Amino acid sequence: MSKTLYTTFDTTPDSHAAANGHWDLVRIINRETDLPLATIQFQNGPVQEHGVNGVQLPQVLRACLARYKMLNKSFPCRENSLVITKLQEAIMWDEERTAKRTAEGVEGFNRPHSTGE
Repeated sequence: MSKTLYTTFDTTPDSHAAANGHWDLVRIINRETDLPLATIQFQNGPVQEHGVNGVQLPQVLRACLARYKMLNKSFPCRENSLVITKLQEAIMWDEERTAKRTAEGVEGFNRPHSTGE
């Protein structure tokens, strides 16, 4: 982990996330300059209820996967390959969750789905 960067987790003003005790804004800050290097605005509330107002976790996972694949072409190693596998697995499980939520009619809403357990 970089000692020159730190991460903050926050909520956007008037955020649905804040009302539920969640954060929807991530900033990665350069410790030396205290300036943000990256900001991720996550989806705030269900799309069906609030429209698209941020990224979904699967989009971030896919971006990380693409970056690791690119880096692994130049600097191949076991650790990169394991990270790639785990990101692929995370995406697969998210797709499984989404398929179950869609089949149960709760995708896009703040409602739980059955786990099938």
